[in-house]
Amino acid sequence: MFGDNVPEGLSTYWLGEKTYVTLFNRLPWIIAGQPGSLAWLRSEGYETFDEHLLEPYDMTLDGEQRLDSVVRNTDHWMNHMPDPDIVQQKIKHNYNRALAQARQNEAVLADL
Repeated sequence: MFGDNVPEGLSTYWLGEKTYVTLFNRLPWIIAGQPGSLAWLRSEGYETFDEHLLEPYDMTLDGEQRLDSVVRNTDHWMNHMPDPDIVQQKIKHNYNRALAQARQNEAVLADL
């Protein structure tokens, strides 16, 4: 999803397969998604990399401006990954959070 509006309610956000692949491969990420995606991820217990960004982008409503910011942030990370130890701690936390979430979902399915 890559729209120009902040979805109403947390239930309208979801992680796509690209995000999960990144989480399970233990990589840092910049999400090119709908506005508020990072805020939603934080509400779900994930660590985001806001303080490691060149510029904020999560609540930029204009999709073209948000994508431009994502590109600038990606270029910055590729050339100057800041605080690699802190980034690695967040990656580990996010991996463990994704595993815990998967186990919760698996338990729900088993109960069904």
